[in-house]
Amino acid sequence: MKGRFQAGIIVDFQDLITRFTFDAATEFLFGSCLNSLDAPLPYPHNYPVNEHTTQPANAAEKFSDAVAAVQIVTEEDRAIVDSVLEPIVKEALRKKEKMKLGEGADSEKDEENETLLDSLVQLTSDPVVLRDETLNILLAGRDTTASALTFAIYLLCEHPAVFKRLREEILQYVGPTRRPTYDDIREMRYLRAFLNGKLSVKIFTTNHHSSPPNTFGVIEVVSACAVRYPVTYSVFKMHRDPKHWGPDAEAFDPDRFLDSRMAKYFIQNPFIFLPFNGGPRICLGQQFAYNEMSFFIICLLQTFGTMGLDLAAQPPDSLPLPEWKNGAGLKAAEKVFVKAHITLYAHTSSSSPCPLPEH
Repeated sequence: MKGRFQAGIIVDFQDLITRFTFDAATEFLFGSCLNSLDAPLPYPHNYPVNEHTTQPANAAEKFSDAVAAVQIVTEEDRAIVDSVLEPIVKEALRKKEKMKLGEGADSEKDEENETLLDSLVQLTSDPVVLRDETLNILLAGRDTTASALTFAIYLLCEHPAVFKRLREEILQYVGPTRRPTYDDIREMRYLRAFLNGKLSVKIFTTNHHSSPPNTFGVIEVVSACAVRYPVTYSVFKMHRDPKHWGPDAEAFDPDRFLDSRMAKYFIQNPFIFLPFNGGPRICLGQQFAYNEMSFFIICLLQTFGTMGLDLAAQPPDSLPLPEWKNGAGLKAAEKVFVKAHITLYAHTSSSSPCPLPEH
């Protein structure tokens, strides 16, 4: 990123953050990072293209692209995904057999390094189940956090006062260079309030502003006469309903999770805030996601002192529709358009914030 900025070239943040969450998820799940961040960075649409700006996709890029495409189900993309996952699953099963035969070390150190796949193979040896379970969690671990961080940075670009206050807290607790710890993250109340504020109101749907990466939920209800039927509820609607959050429900304001509004609305009814669902079916990755997002934002704001959107770098067809300017509320101010597959994302990866180095 620094090299690109020094050359005066915009960086596609959504592309980078998707690679980051992808690499983090594969290392956590498989114990083997696919290193998609090693692939060359794309160039903005308005950058002069020559033979040096276009490079063939590497294996990690192909797999990452196929994981995204397989969500709309194509046989070709499924084959690419399977070609990467199947050897990983086979290796995990091979390790399981070695352990059974007493050929593997059984130590506390091995237990500490155990991946999710290592745990799953203790429950089943069915390679199809293992492949599908790991792919399911890979999608959840990559796309939701990538979407959340993309729009977190979008909000920081749009709200410089929030950026300034958040960076001040980061420098106060962690300093400009030290690696953040879990205890640091727990102490940073404004950082958590920022993440909650972003999860509660900003753009993730094709309307005009966001909610959590998944905007609808379905629950199954069993009536008194034992008839089952699904009930769909909209997290998007609930998170900006004045009945639940007050007259400023649509506003992005991290302080609503710090001031009297916290007690007035959220503490009275915690189920009005469901970025990770709630109750017995709350997202298993909630704390993983909070810590991953916190760690990334801390490191990013330690490195860069200001950031902004370069709208000229966005392809024209990625911009919000012209008639949005005449819309009501936040819709008129939006800078990006949003699409969805399982989760939601900025229409084009070229709608990228451009952090500027401190030095």
